[in-house]
Amino acid sequence: MTKSTKIITSIGSALVIGGGIALAVLSSSNATKDSTWSIYKKNSDSTFAQIKRQKYGNTTIQNSLLKQLLASRVLDSTAIANGDYSSPVVTPPDTGYHRPKYKASGALTFNNQSNITISLDSINSGLGNVKQMVFNNCNNVHLTKCYFTNTTGYAVTFNNCNNVLMDSCFMGKVAFGVNVVNGTNIKILSNQGLNRYDVGNTGSQYSHWVQFQNVLGGSISYNRFEDIAGQALHPHDGISVYKSNGKIGDSIMVVSNLMRGGQQFAWPTSGATGVGITISDVSGNYQVVRNNILVNTGYEGIIFVSSGNSVKIDHNKIYGAPMGISLTGIAIIGKSQINCGYNQVLWYKASGSVYNYWTSNSPLPIDWNKNIWNAKIDASILPAKLITWQ
Repeated sequence: MTKSTKIITSIGSALVIGGGIALAVLSSSNATKDSTWSIYKKNSDSTFAQIKRQKYGNTTIQNSLLKQLLASRVLDSTAIANGDYSSPVVTPPDTGYHRPKYKASGALTFNNQSNITISLDSINSGLGNVKQMVFNNCNNVHLTKCYFTNTTGYAVTFNNCNNVLMDSCFMGKVAFGVNVVNGTNIKILSNQGLNRYDVGNTGSQYSHWVQFQNVLGGSISYNRFEDIAGQALHPHDGISVYKSNGKIGDSIMVVSNLMRGGQQFAWPTSGATGVGITISDVSGNYQVVRNNILVNTGYEGIIFVSSGNSVKIDHNKIYGAPMGISLTGIAIIGKSQINCGYNQVLWYKASGSVYNYWTSNSPLPIDWNKNIWNAKIDASILPAKLITWQ
């Protein structure tokens, strides 16, 4: 395995949210096995201490989390020993979460504000066409622990905003989750969404859980999204990164998202097909799609469709059963020489035949032969109860 050339300032970072752990060993261009392990172990030990300090309803949950952290540490230590400083992120199940006490609210709009924190609001729009929370020209925003339900419009919109963190929010039965247009350093982390519901009120916009449009830098990571057939209406791409760019040493990260369900038939036209993750759509450089787990996400699992450069798609698990309009697990469309390796894929077309990938690239993406096609995986790669906050 080769080291990534991407420089990450936080090696071995640990994220503890709601009793769930997301543990990552990321990459450094000048890292060595010893230095990486030293920093990783320090952060891992810190995570152990954090879990022990947490208050849980019983010790069973606490002990389970500690065991899962130990297991992930074994996996990551093996990867480090083999020289892979971009080892997979291990995301154990989300347990021990307690819903906060929300306060009911109507739709909210924030204009030209800075250094603000919005938390514990609950907005239920009764399936009206409502933009539930809008931020225009705002800077240094923290949106956390809010509850968005029942809108045939948008749950959250960020227009021309900088330095945004949205975390620990729930979205249910919304036509569009998070729409980010023209922003810098936008982080959408550790949120959950259940059932998109699009009746056509979003105009030219299809129904996404999260979309970046003309964004510079940020992350869409550690989220959980599910669309249940017969309950969700007209879902399109789960995560869409459109005309957006990272930069050297600071790629846009799409990491450790768990996603199940998606589009069952094309809508509103026969050519409008939705997928799990669309990366570098139309254009976009310096993006990383890593360690996501996707099950039955519609037409395709992951698609790269542009002339973007410095894009990596690695260590993802992608499974699709023969259903709806399912076509292929990974699609690489464009002329760029991107990295795409170490993915595990088993994807069935709607007809029942296996169709794991399609690419028009010549030569093939870097590390293409390191993907595992016809992987021994099935729908059980995701837990039966994926959404835990509704």
